Amino acid sequence: MHIERTTHEHSLTAKVYAYEGDYEVGAQAITWRATVHHAEEPQRALSGAIPITSPAGSALADKVVHDAIVKQIDTLGPTATSTADAAPLFAAVRTPLHDALQPFVGQWHAEGTWHRARLPDADSLPTAGRWRSTQSARWHGSRYFVVLDEHGSTDDEPVDTLTVIGVDAPSGLLFASCFDSWGLQRRYAVKVDRNRWTFDGECERATIEFSADGRTQHIAWQWRPRDRWLPLSQRTATRIA
Repeated sequence: MHIERTTHEHSLTAKVYAYEGDYEVGAQAITWRATVHHAEEPQRALSGAIPITSPAGSALADKVVHDAIVKQIDTLGPTATSTADAAPLFAAVRTPLHDALQPFVGQWHAEGTWHRARLPDADSLPTAGRWRSTQSARWHGSRYFVVLDEHGSTDDEPVDTLTVIGVDAPSGLLFASCFDSWGLQRRYAVKVDRNRWTFDGECERATIEFSADGRTQHIAWQWRPRDRWLPLSQRTATRIA
């Protein structure tokens, strides 16, 4: 849906800003983008996501988007006029999707199985080995991202992974970026449905399901070496702190 050009007077500076943009109503949130103009300042790009907590939320989408844009405009400060400083600004907006990350936070111990299927020409499933790991997960800074630091071991080598999970500011969607001790980096699209999380990547994917009391994670990873998905790891993580 399109937002027609509208003006708003900054609550502190009394400057009059003009804005226009677009928004989409999804199943969980309304995502929007807008451009903001003022004669004395470079054009700015704003964006955000508004969680839908009731059917009325989507019905009143146009109003709540306008309110969200106006709120962000009121946070704008002075800007430089150089080309370098005129790059689009995507302001983060805290939503319930951020709070949904809380179950990951804590100290965990995991045990399970691991298939060492790492060669690009592998199309058979190796014998499963043993997996053990400890994981520390914490909020970073102002609680926009959760940082997971996992130290694992298999039958033949250690496996360390650092993962950042958060909400992408421009799109308002969950994501995860992972960095491992093999020197690989991956990015996953993340979705949550109650206690069930899914991580979707180009060649790897996972499901993580939390128990009702939040003390257990059932984790299943798969990978796709060619044209079919194969098991990569199955493990259960138990909260220890």
